Amino acid sequence: AIEIDTGGDDAGVALLHRILDEHPGEAGDAYHCLAIAAFRRGAYDQSLKYYERAIESCSDPQTARWNRSSRYAATNAPSPAR
Repeated sequence: AIEIDTGGDDAGVALLHRILDEHPGEAGDAYHCLAIAAFRRGAYDQSLKYYERAIESCSDPQTARWNRSSRYAATNAPSPAR
């Protein structure tokens, strides 16, 4: 997350994919960070897919839902009713 927050998106994303491969139990939190990185790159559809996966298993699904709703608002996309 620090790598992504400091502008090192490529290195951060690579590390997150490594976490997915090596530590599948941490997948939810990795997907949450990948969603943030994808949104920052302008990959909005991919970001929303990562948020869906994050919400299923991350340690803080409420924050993931909030971040996802912010992405819907930023892109003027309709939010799913949940």
